[in-house]
Amino acid sequence: MGAWTSNIRKSAFLRDVGRLLSANVVAQAVGLLVYPLLTRLYTPADFGLLYIFTSIAGVLVLLGTAGYQFAIPLPRDDKDGAACFHAGLLCLAPLLVLLVMAIPFSAAIAGWFGSTELAAWLPLMPLYVGLLCLWNLLNWWYTRCRQFGSVSRYQLSNSLLNAALKSLLGWLKVPHGLMAATVSVPPLSVGLNMLAGRRHLRSLMSWDGLRCRSMLAAYRNFPLFTLPQSLINQFFGNLPAWLLAPHFGQGALGLWSMALMLGFTPINTVCNSIYQVLFADVSKRVNNRELVKHLFVRLEKWALGITLPLFAALYFVLPTLTGWLLGEEWVEAGRYIRWFLPWLAVTVLTSSTAFLPDIFFRQNVKLWFEILLAAVRAAGIFAGIWCNSFTVAVACYGIGSAVVKAAQYIWMRTLVADYEVGIKASGRG
Repeated sequence: MGAWTSNIRKSAFLRDVGRLLSANVVAQAVGLLVYPLLTRLYTPADFGLLYIFTSIAGVLVLLGTAGYQFAIPLPRDDKDGAACFHAGLLCLAPLLVLLVMAIPFSAAIAGWFGSTELAAWLPLMPLYVGLLCLWNLLNWWYTRCRQFGSVSRYQLSNSLLNAALKSLLGWLKVPHGLMAATVSVPPLSVGLNMLAGRRHLRSLMSWDGLRCRSMLAAYRNFPLFTLPQSLINQFFGNLPAWLLAPHFGQGALGLWSMALMLGFTPINTVCNSIYQVLFADVSKRVNNRELVKHLFVRLEKWALGITLPLFAALYFVLPTLTGWLLGEEWVEAGRYIRWFLPWLAVTVLTSSTAFLPDIFFRQNVKLWFEILLAAVRAAGIFAGIWCNSFTVAVACYGIGSAVVKAAQYIWMRTLVADYEVGIKASGRG
C-alpha cells in the first residue's frame, strides 16, 4: 500500500490529473449544487433562452480560433507554440469585426430562433465570444507549459462567479437574470486569470510574424479538418436549439438542456481533466517514439468498470431523483437522461482520448465520423418532429450518438495499435 501511494505521488501524470480533477470537481459541484435553487428561481423557458444563446456562441467560439488552440501543445519549440497562440488570435480578429457589424440585425436574427427575448442579448455576443476564444488559447498555452494551477484557478473562479451571480440576480428577481449573469462572468474570470498568471504569459508578448505564418501552414489540418469537425459537432449537437424550440417551445428545450447538463457535467468534469493531461503526456511520448497503449488500456478498465454498474442503477431512479432535486416540473428531464445513458458511457472513453486523430494527423477520417454523427442526430430530430413527439427526438438522438461514438472509439484505438506496431518494427519499443 505504501509503495502504491508513493508511486502516485511520484507520477507527474497522476499528480496533474489530480490537480485538474480536484478543481473540476469543486467547480462542477458548486454548479450542480446551486441548480436546485436556480430551477426554483428561473423557469424552463429561461433555461431555453440561455441554451439558444450559448449554442450560437459555441459555434462562433469554434470559428474564432480556427482550431489552432489544439496545435499549441504539439511543437517541440516553445516559440512555435507561442506562434500557434498568435495564429489563433489572427483568426479571431475578422470574426469579431463581423459580429459587431451584425449587431443592427439582432432582432431579425432572434426571429430565426423563435425567441424575441434573444435580440436584447445578441449585441453582447462579440465580447462574450472574444473572451471565450481568448480563454481557449490561454488554456492550451497553460497546458503546454504544464501550468495546470492556472487552469484550475479559472475553472474555480468561473464556477463560483456563475453560481453567485445567477443566484443573486434570481433572488433579486432581475429580469433575465440567468442571461445577465452568464454574459457578465467571462470578463471577470478571464481578467482575473490573466492577472494571476501574467508571469507565464510573458513569452506570448513577443510576436514573430514569420514564425506565425509558418505555424499557420504547418498545422493547416486544424482549420481544414479539425475545425469543420468541431463545427459540425457543435452545430448538430445544438440542433435542438435550431429546430425543436420553434416546434415544441422554449420550455421543452429547457428540459432538454437540463437533461444534458445533469448528464454530461459529471462526465465532462472527469474527462476534461484526463483529456488535457493525457494530451500533453501522449504528445510528448509520441514525439519521443515511446509506447502509449498501456495508458488507454488502464483508462478503459477504469471507465467501464465504474460507469456500467453505476448507470444501470441510475436508470431506475433518475426521474424521481430529478424531481426531488429540482422540483416536480423537471421530472421529465430525468426521463430524458435515461435515453442518454449509453451515450454518456461511451463519452467517458471518446472525450478523454479525442486528441488521438490530432496527434496522428488523421483529422480527415475523424471529420467523416463527425459527418455521420451529424446525419444520425439530424435524422433523430426530424423523426421526433414527424412523430410530433419530443421523447422520440430525445431517444433517437441519444441512442444514435452512442452507436456512432462507439464506432469512432474503436477506430481511434486502431490508431494507437498501428503506431505501436510501427514502434516495435523499428526496434524502439
